[in-house]
Order: sequence, then structure tokens, then C-alpha cells
Amino acid sequence: MKSFAAAAILWGAHSQDAASLMQGLMRHSQLNVEGSGTVHRRDATSRLMETATKMMKNGVTPDVVEFIETTITEINQNVLGEITHEYTEDQTYIDGLLQRLQDTSDTIPNQSVYEQQAGERTASSDEHKQCRSEEAVHCARSRKCEEELKILWNRVKSQETEMRRIHDAIHGEWCLRDDFNPHPPTPTCWDWPLSDHWEGPETSQSVEPYCTTDVSANIRDFRLFSVEHFTSYIAQKDRVSIAWGEYNAKIILCAQLEQTLDTKVNDCDGKQAQMHEQVCHDASSNRRNRRLFAQEWESVLNTYFTAVGDCRLSDTENEPYDATKPICDANAVPHGVLEDELYDRCKCRGILQEEQDRKREWETLHIVTCLLETVYTHVIHAIETDEPCPTTQSNPEQVESEINYCHVIERSMTANLTHHYCMDRDLPYNMEGCLARPPAFPSRH
Repeated sequence: MKSFAAAAILWGAHSQDAASLMQGLMRHSQLNVEGSGTVHRRDATSRLMETATKMMKNGVTPDVVEFIETTITEINQNVLGEITHEYTEDQTYIDGLLQRLQDTSDTIPNQSVYEQQAGERTASSDEHKQCRSEEAVHCARSRKCEEELKILWNRVKSQETEMRRIHDAIHGEWCLRDDFNPHPPTPTCWDWPLSDHWEGPETSQSVEPYCTTDVSANIRDFRLFSVEHFTSYIAQKDRVSIAWGEYNAKIILCAQLEQTLDTKVNDCDGKQAQMHEQVCHDASSNRRNRRLFAQEWESVLNTYFTAVGDCRLSDTENEPYDATKPICDANAVPHGVLEDELYDRCKCRGILQEEQDRKREWETLHIVTCLLETVYTHVIHAIETDEPCPTTQSNPEQVESEINYCHVIERSMTANLTHHYCMDRDLPYNMEGCLARPPAFPSRH
């Protein structure tokens, strides 16, 4: 694969014979197998360019026909394929990093997922608020019942107090004291068995009046008190029963309202816990997604920018890359004019520089092939006609014209080596596609 490079190095003097040249070619090819790499290949390409140009200017012998055929075959079959392979590897690496960015972006849920989460949280919040509103109504009913129950209890106590007052008054009159007996002693004038007494068995034959007894003022007062207070006690007992009935009915109603309230409170507490868990889960998940995304996104971006590099516009053609200079597009040449000649002062690094090197090498190989094919044509013509090959001494205009023709390079020639970058949407060398856009995140609030 490196035979053309060996040819360029060994072609120090075009007067050497073909056999010596090919022996050196094979010997150097073996050295290249052990690997001096892309840098050596590019150096050899440059030397081969010089060799081919010298061959054009100075003419060659028919002995170099095999060398030219071998070199052109080597370039077409191996070297150009190696350059294309290097391009493919770099493009695959770029595409892999871009895909990692896209995959990282895809790990973040779609905006519709966040909208759905927000909708579910809003629905849970509205449901919880509605539940608390209903709880407030039940609470008001329960508290109102409790207040009414207090009023009824005070009424029970008032009626009980009144009944106890009457009871105590009766108890005070009816319970005997040592110095007072409300019942008068039975008089001795009663003759129950005698028929001639009014209280006897045959009142129609009675002639003797009833036995008269002397009732004292205390007894009359006691009996009057008893009639009044027992009547009041009976009436008050009904009032107490009514008060207790109303209170007992109300306490059952309040218990039912309290149970309904407790059930509603538990229900609303459950909805609040569910809403809290939902909000915390969404916040935790979104925070984790942000963190993981940021770590991977930054890591891939740094790798991408470091690998791809960039191009900067230098002040002079020989000035090296300077990261402080303005961004430029290496594929948009020329970048300056020096003494009426165009020159390229866009300096790159990273894969961007590799791309430019490959393009220049590809162009150089095209020129070399064109020059060698021209030399080959001259040699074949010389063999067939016995005419000498044109040189700068014998036919300078023809040689100069043919050399210039081979140096004409169409920009589209290296289009197949142009990488598809996607670094920044504002950069001039952002070819096709673009970096995956960072996904939309929900509000932190």
C-alpha cells in the first residue's frame, strides 16, 4: 500500500534505471508495513509530487513505465481507499457522538409527558381542594350541632336543677324531724263499730255526730305545701323528660355528623398524601433527569468539541492556529490576497484539520496521477515513434501547459471527504443536520 511513497523517496535522480528503482520501491514498502503512519504517507505524497513534476520537466526513459503503472495502481487501489477509510472512521466517530447527544436528549421525557404530569397534579389538587371544601361543610354542621347540644345540655341542667329544688323542698317537709309530727294523733272519740254513730256501719240509724278533731295550723300548711309542690314536681318531671329527650336525640345526630366528618377528613388526608407523593415523585424524577442529562450532555459535548476542533482565521498564511482569532470556514477558500495571489490562512485543529489534510493529500494524489499518466503517455509515444519525450529544454510551453493542466483542481473533487459537522448553528462550517437540541424541561416552581 505504501509503494508509491517508496517510489517518491527513491526517485532522487530520474536517470536511475527502472530495475534499481523498483528494488528500492519494494524495500521501502516493507519498511512502511511496520508503520510510520499517515504522517509519513503524506510526506511521501509530497515527495512523489516533486518526483512526478521532475519527470515531466526533464523527461524519462522507457524503463519507468512499470514504475508509473505500479504507482498509479497503488494510488488508485490502496492509498485513496486508505484516505477514504480514515474519512469514514472520523465521520463514524462524529456521527456516534451526535447520536449520543440525541440519545441523551431522548432520555428526557417528551414535553407532553410533563404536560400530562402537570395536568394530573392539577386534577389531584382540584380534587383535594374540593374534598376539603366538602370537609369544611361537614365540619360546620358538626360544630353547629355541638353548639346546639351545649344549649340543650344547659337546658337539661336547668330543668334538673329546678326539679331537684322541688324535690329537696318536698324532702324537707316530708322527712320527719324530732320535734314535729305532721299527722295529728287519732282521737278517742271514734266509735267505729257502733251503729248509732255516724262513722258506724248503719249511717241511717246514726244519731251521734262525727268525732271532731282539732287540726293545727302546721298540718294545714303541710297539706297545702304538699299539694302545691307535688303538682309542681309532676309538671317539672315532664319538663326534665322532654329536655333529656331533646338532648339524647341531638347527641345521636351530633355523633352521626362527627362520624361523617371523620370519614371525610380521612378521605381528604388520603387525597392530600396522594397529591404530595405525586408532586414529590415528579419533582424527584425531573431533578434526576436534569442531573443525568446535564452530566452526559456536557461530557459528550466536550468530547465532541475537542475531537472536531475548529478553524481560526490567522493574520498571515504561515501563522499557526490561534484560538483567539475569529472563526472561519476552511472549505470556503481563499481567505486572503497576498501580492495578487490567493492564499489560505484558515488554520484548523482536530478532525477539521485532518479533513483539510486529507483533501490536500487527495488533490496532490490527483495531480501526481495526472502527471504520471501524462509521463506514461509521453513514454509510450516515444517508444512507438522513437521521438524523445518533451522536456523544459525541448518543448517548455507544452511541458508547462501539461503541468498547469494537472494542477487544475475542482472544488467538488474532494466533496466526498467533507465531514458533516454539527457544532453550533451559527458556525459557517455547520454542514448538514445539527446538534440535538436540549429538551424542554418543566418549570422548577
